[in-house]
Amino acid sequence: MPRWMWYVIAVVGAFLVGDALRRVTGGVPVKALTSQIFIGLCALYVLGFRKKLYLGTEGVVRETKSWFLNNRDVLPWSEIRHVTLAFRRDKMLALFERDLTGWKLLFPRSVEGELRETLREFIPEVEVSTLGN
Repeated sequence: MPRWMWYVIAVVGAFLVGDALRRVTGGVPVKALTSQIFIGLCALYVLGFRKKLYLGTEGVVRETKSWFLNNRDVLPWSEIRHVTLAFRRDKMLALFERDLTGWKLLFPRSVEGELRETLREFIPEVEVSTLGN
């Protein structure tokens, strides 16, 4: 998320929650402000959410972090059956397939050589196909 967007969400969330609390202390029933409080708290919760996908020595790693939870999932190199690289403009989508499902990772097109080298190092027996160019 761009820094400016983070600040906008922080200001909007803090304003909504703060305004609702101010109005509650002024005598407005909480029931009337439930949606405002909920939206403000959701906006503040989004600020602490992070998702990171990357290639590690153990496989494809997906880390999800929030204010209250941390989760780390790994798609081991041994479970990857096929890799497809799809190109569009300056982006490259890598689909790591396991049986019928898979994980998608988006890369800049400029790292294609490094990605292919990494795949040859960790999963040399897996076919890498290409879509587009």
